[in-house]
Formats: sequence, structure tokens, C-alpha cells
Amino acid sequence: MKYVLGVAGLLAASVAMADIPRFDVEAHCKEVSEFGGSSNMVYNGCIRTEQTSYRELQNVWAEVPTRTRNHCLEIAQFGGASYQILHGCIQMEIDAAERPATFSFD
Repeated sequence: MKYVLGVAGLLAASVAMADIPRFDVEAHCKEVSEFGGSSNMVYNGCIRTEQTSYRELQNVWAEVPTRTRNHCLEIAQFGGASYQILHGCIQMEIDAAERPATFSFD
């Protein structure tokens, strides 16, 4: 019985890992908007950009390889948590994987 519960717990953890993490967007955007002074325009623009990035992540998150997710989460949370940075990192990593660079001695 413990084994079955353990497997069920692992399955639940796997499903939870597929969820996009929740960032404190308001705090992030407040910090961004207060850099060099306080700006309502910068705050509102930040919120809109974060919202757009979050919505775009909802469409692809489940298909993003775990290794890429973990790497990009670290990047996105460095110095504050940002869906825009997370989304951009994932896009760049996927693009790079599809077009590996080559080296030439020419």
C-alpha cells in the first residue's frame, strides 16, 4: 500500500511541476517602475508585458523540456521574478536547440 501511495504522490508532483510558477508580478513591476524614480507608465507597461508573457507561456509550458524549464526559471528569478524573462529564455533555448551552432577553421 505504501508503494501505491508513493507512486500516486509522484504522479501528483509531476502534474504540479507542469504548472507555471506564480511570480509576484506587482512587486516586480513596482521595483522596475521605481528604478530611477516612480513611474505609473512604466508600472502599467510592465504589468501588461508580464501578463502577455504569462499567457503565451500557458500555451507552451507543458511541452517545454524540464531541463529548459529549470534553467530558465533560474534565469527569470535572478534579481526578481519575471514572466517576460522566463518566456524569452525559453524561446531562445528552443531556437538554439533547433539550430545548433557549428565551428569552422575557415
